[in-house]
Amino acid sequence: MPAPHLEISWTTRFNAFLPSLDYPDRFNYFLPEGGFPDANFSFDTDNEGTWFFPQVEHIVDTVNIMAYDAGKYGGKPFKLDFHQIVENFAVHGKVPRHKINLGFEPGPQAAGGKWEGMAVDIAATTEIQAKKTAGGVALWAVNPTPNKYNASIYCAATSAALSDIIKPTFAYGTAPNYTRSANGFWPSSDADEDTDEVLMV
Repeated sequence: MPAPHLEISWTTRFNAFLPSLDYPDRFNYFLPEGGFPDANFSFDTDNEGTWFFPQVEHIVDTVNIMAYDAGKYGGKPFKLDFHQIVENFAVHGKVPRHKINLGFEPGPQAAGGKWEGMAVDIAATTEIQAKKTAGGVALWAVNPTPNKYNASIYCAATSAALSDIIKPTFAYGTAPNYTRSANGFWPSSDADEDTDEVLMV
């Protein structure tokens, strides 16, 4: 079969597109009940999409938003407004909605960030599916290492819940028909013989 479409993605942070860099406009993606920074606070990546995306929008298939690792301020973890983040990308960044994937990270997060919980991720995904505010959602990470916070369990459970809302599909034409391996070997090969040959070399 022909080569599949080569998807080109741009992955960026939740603050890549903002109404403005003025205070408090640049923090419109924070929920008020979370930590809220003062006028002197900013992220290095504030509004970075305004200069980068116009250079690549004609070749980018999907824009993945890292809506996690937000950190904390004044000892309180930030709480992100997922609806507003998507709107900032679509309205202020002029990113076509069907290209937007909103990304969650179940479990522990970097920089003092705190996972908002599966119920919030489900609600955001349900809105995206019902109102077509974005093209889809994504999770980080696919293969989290099991630890005392059970990130691997949270990711698997969240993935199962979200895939019931937005059914995963192959986005570009017919899905490739991949050959399944047998114990890591080509199906028609003899695994024992191949192993012997490798050991003899």
